[in-house]
Amino acid sequence: MIYTEKVTELLNGLYQVKIIDETGKIVGDYLSKLQKNPRYKPVPSSLHEVTEAREMFDPVIEISWEPDEFFELMGIYDGKSRTVKGPLNHILTRMFTIARMLEGYIENYPNGEEKKIYTDPPLLQKESEELKRIHEKYFANATEKLKNKNELTKRFELLGKVGESIANIETVYPGQSSTEAYENFGIFHLFPSNKEVDITATSPGVIIPTEADPLRYKDSVLILKKNLLRPTYFEMLRLSVDLGKDRVRKYSANREGTAKNLIKYISMLNEAKKILSGYLQLGERFEIRIGEQNLRMRLATLIGDVGVVYSVRDKEQKSKIAHNLTVINPEEARRQREIFEEQWERGEKIDSVDMLDKLVEGFKGKL
Repeated sequence: MIYTEKVTELLNGLYQVKIIDETGKIVGDYLSKLQKNPRYKPVPSSLHEVTEAREMFDPVIEISWEPDEFFELMGIYDGKSRTVKGPLNHILTRMFTIARMLEGYIENYPNGEEKKIYTDPPLLQKESEELKRIHEKYFANATEKLKNKNELTKRFELLGKVGESIANIETVYPGQSSTEAYENFGIFHLFPSNKEVDITATSPGVIIPTEADPLRYKDSVLILKKNLLRPTYFEMLRLSVDLGKDRVRKYSANREGTAKNLIKYISMLNEAKKILSGYLQLGERFEIRIGEQNLRMRLATLIGDVGVVYSVRDKEQKSKIAHNLTVINPEEARRQREIFEEQWERGEKIDSVDMLDKLVEGFKGKL
């Protein structure tokens, strides 16, 4: 009952009453079955070197009723098997991520080759006119309201509170697609107890225009491949530091990877500077450093105070768990942070947009 009330508060005014009520019912059924009869899957062997977790929750729950078509379109409910596909934090976050990206997807409707990539959620495979109908019926109100920064920040704060309480129940959970991965990354930043989050990035999307906002810069690439939730993820990252004066984010980017991407899209260097400028305005709450990355950090993408989000790099294992694994374990997080701090201390702080020019000049002719 308590989570049904939290879901109502979280989604009230964004979606139809029926959708809010059924989301609450899904959350209630999911948690009830998770706690009464938990099912587990093995953690991929490629992560055994970095995490003590050997089992993760199997995020598929059978339900005895049929929810609105909305949940099937969102990839939350499978009508054939009558199952809900979690993890639960991905389900709740998806109520925001899809509403934030769908309008832009419709306005920049992909070509045939691009469209094949975007299968999650299933509604992205719908024809343009049908997608417009779906957006108008289900998402238009949420899309419009969430354009307001204050409204978005308020909802993100509540999402983080609900998400952390759920993570204390579903403590080890996978992201089973690229879209789920970004949802798991995003909500992790919003957990109230994650005062500090350490980020390791081989591909520094935080300052690369085509990675930070793929749809906006889609004409600059041959084919649009980047996950379209990236802008919302970076918004979660940026706004998370506004949720408390004691919140800080440390972003460690690979020096060569950053230079390589800047040189690849050299015509957008000024756009990269504009993006970087926005982060520099956050001051000490958000710091970016570039340098050589510790090989021991190649799997720990996000390190918070309460746990770690690991990224799966072994392509052969992605059929078992695609993209990432969230582990709620403060002690494990502390050990990973010690390794991160070694990497962080060796990094060079980016404190001006002019440093991007120096970085490009330093690698021209070498890459």
